[in-house]
Amino acid sequence: MGRHFTVAPDQHDVPVELMEMLDSRSRALSLPMVLIGAAARDLCVHAPVAERSSRSTADVDIAIAVPHGEAFAEFTSGFDAVRGAEHKFRDRAGRRRPA
Repeated sequence: MGRHFTVAPDQHDVPVELMEMLDSRSRALSLPMVLIGAAARDLCVHAPVAERSSRSTADVDIAIAVPHGEAFAEFTSGFDAVRGAEHKFRDRAGRRRPA
C-alpha cells in the first residue's frame, strides 16, 4: 500500500530530486524501498498541514528490501561510500545518499 499526495516544495526541506533518483533505482531493480526517519516524518506529518519542521539533520534515510548482498551492491553501485560507514553514501555533489 502506498500513499500519494502532493506537497508544495515550500512546505518541506526534503530533497525531492534525490528521493526520485532513489525511487527510480529501487523500481528498476525491483527492490521495495521505504522512506524513513525525519524526512518521512516531515512529509507525512508536518508538510500536509503546512507546518515547517525543525529538522536537525539534512540526510535522507531509506530502507530497501534486498534478497542478497549482490542486490545491495547493485543498488549502491555508482555511489560514493562515506569512509568508515558501511551504509552511508554521498552523491557527486557531496550530499549523503542513504542505503
